[in-house]
Amino acid sequence: MIDLPIYKRSLVELLHKSVEDNLSSYENCDISTFLQKPECLEHQRTVETVKVDENAFASLKTEATGAADAFNANLVFNAFEGMTPYLAADERVWVALTHQVAPAFSFNRWVTSRMSPEEKVNSIKYHFFARGGQRGLHRNNALASLWWYAYVCSKNERHPLSDVLKVVLTLTDFRSSLTGRPTSARVSGVFNAITNIVIDEYGKTSKPEIMEREKYRAWFRRINLSGGRRLYSTMAEDDLEVLFRSLMI
Repeated sequence: MIDLPIYKRSLVELLHKSVEDNLSSYENCDISTFLQKPECLEHQRTVETVKVDENAFASLKTEATGAADAFNANLVFNAFEGMTPYLAADERVWVALTHQVAPAFSFNRWVTSRMSPEEKVNSIKYHFFARGGQRGLHRNNALASLWWYAYVCSKNERHPLSDVLKVVLTLTDFRSSLTGRPTSARVSGVFNAITNIVIDEYGKTSKPEIMEREKYRAWFRRINLSGGRRLYSTMAEDDLEVLFRSLMI
């Protein structure tokens, strides 16, 4: 385990503007030579209260599938000891991790040989960094997005994290439909009730009817129409589950 690395803002900006010049280093999945320059070393710090199992990242899968995302999210979330949402909301942490701890995964997952040099540079800037506030962290950064998916899913205490992640992430359209809606994304009881129901349905059959695209999209619309954030936030999780089951037909 190592202390959590974090870069000063000046180093983050230097890396971002130097991607094109360092493209060959990214392609070799090794940016250490650039990071060892004096102007880079002086801006590297660590957070001693948070530990990272740097060896765990070698097991990350680079396939562009929902199943790989579920596996990776579980691995990334459990690779930390003491990580907090406050620190996880800091781009400087994830830039340090993508460059220093998991450059091979970050590159191979999001950059392909078919891309032009310009496309490669843009993809690196998109996935090694976390521009654009919450979206950059929750959707774009190669590692932060996985941690945040797992963090949201970890709020479901009824089922193992790996089971919740499989349900939420395996079908990418279901993922977008669930996490992209304000009610289900921001009210943990709503998210938990929905995932509890879906996990239970998978316990009955390997292909639940509710997981057909048109079925779950219509189900989510009925959930949104039936109540809102203010109403659902006052309801117990069990009551939400009963209500949402009644809206499945």
